[in-house]
Amino acid sequence: MTEPVIPVPAPVAAWLHRRLPHGLAVLVAGRDPALDRVLAAFRSAALVQLEQQQRTVQVTRPSPSAEQQQRWVNTTTAAHRLGISPHGVRIAVRRGRLHAREVDGRLHFAIADLDTYAAHRHERRTA
Repeated sequence: MTEPVIPVPAPVAAWLHRRLPHGLAVLVAGRDPALDRVLAAFRSAALVQLEQQQRTVQVTRPSPSAEQQQRWVNTTTAAHRLGISPHGVRIAVRRGRLHAREVDGRLHFAIADLDTYAAHRHERRTA
């Protein structure tokens, strides 16, 4: 009779490996060949996962270009970022307190403009 096989995705195996007590593999080594193979597979998956994460970090780590820094968001995202309602965002635009770009009838906001507006809003509230 063959034992049932349970496929475990590599990220799950890596997660399990990271959470195993460090001495467990040493304590059970050699007692059960099937367990040895599973623990070795978990370790292998963890190493692969770590290598992939390091590659991802290296790819995303370079400093953002000026174009990336000038990211634009919609009204809902702007409202969430500022901690006010979308209606409050539109009022700030109408009053000239917040700069927006209109594209196809929709408002878009530069992250830098939102940060500036938030700082000025905070200054007005604390003054």
